[in-house]
Amino acid sequence: EKIGFIFPVHWYGPPKKILEFIDSLPGATSKYLFALAVSGGQVAKALIKLEKFINSKKMSLSAGFEIAMPSNYIIWQNAAPKELQEERFEKAKDKIKHIGAIVKTGKKEPLEKGALWENILLSSLNPFFVKYVDKTDKNFWVNKKCSSCQTCVKICPAKNIELKDNNPTWLHKCDKCLACIQWCPQKAIEYGKRSVKFDRYHHPEIQLKELIKY
Repeated sequence: EKIGFIFPVHWYGPPKKILEFIDSLPGATSKYLFALAVSGGQVAKALIKLEKFINSKKMSLSAGFEIAMPSNYIIWQNAAPKELQEERFEKAKDKIKHIGAIVKTGKKEPLEKGALWENILLSSLNPFFVKYVDKTDKNFWVNKKCSSCQTCVKICPAKNIELKDNNPTWLHKCDKCLACIQWCPQKAIEYGKRSVKFDRYHHPEIQLKELIKY
């Protein structure tokens, strides 16, 4: 009766994988569709963009929520301090309970969105990201610590990495989720020049085997 789309915000919009999945659904799949956008604190118009896409498939989105979590965007910034991580984890638990109560009753809610400047400025960047993201993996590189363990190959949801001469090679169909760099056990994967200065981050309660399974 109810279907939820839970996804990370990619450059202030929904990831390609989510849109491809929705595109594969038959029309009028459920009377109650809801979405939960996990962001680093700036959801902008990600849920609005998702709603427009869903509407184009002759379906409608009944509610949309943001969950602010620590950002994993190591390309630009260091991992959040532990105190901030814990603060966001606790707030997320409370909000998930609130969302659960709304979804359970089937109540319709306005979609959550960012401040006006986010919606105008940040969301305008999303079409460029979508157009060029698959080729940006050319900036990944591997240092001498690589052990050829293939963790990056197994964890990539886009199946964009393979081993050549015992080193990861990216195949230019990247979604920029950054799982490869954040989960490398040897910290052997880098992106451009900035990531070498930054700490890795992934949610402390998530295990690698869970992500590889799905």
